[in-house]
Amino acid sequence: MGHVVTSLPDLSRHLIDMPLVPSVERPTFWTDEWGIYFNPAFADQLTDLEIKGVLVHEILHAIWGHGRRRAKRDRVRWNWAADYEVNGYIVRYMRERREAGQEPRLALPQGALVNPEFDAMTAEEIYEVLPRRRARSSMGQLIPARAP
Repeated sequence: MGHVVTSLPDLSRHLIDMPLVPSVERPTFWTDEWGIYFNPAFADQLTDLEIKGVLVHEILHAIWGHGRRRAKRDRVRWNWAADYEVNGYIVRYMRERREAGQEPRLALPQGALVNPEFDAMTAEEIYEVLPRRRARSSMGQLIPARAP
């Protein structure tokens, strides 16, 4: 995963500071803001660009302090809100790169939580409008049963 460091230098120091730890505790990738954990079976299904996208996703969770910002909010619903915020940022980054005639150098995996209605909203704002019902995405994550 060292190729992420050379292709995304703006975030490279955060990745260098965060150990990458294989674990089967969860079905995908996750962070506790100190490390990035990944399920090897899930990682093996991703392209290099998707791995870069997922690593950027996890780094942004840590940089933006999503774990600390949760406060007393429902953990699962907060995670959806934080994922929508992070993925919205990544999608805007990819769009801006393409519009500038450059390759984005990353991608989000199929099933990532993205909703243009949440564009430029904070996780706190998104949390307030998310429904409380749950369903499973193709990545095994809990997501709203009806996407807003």
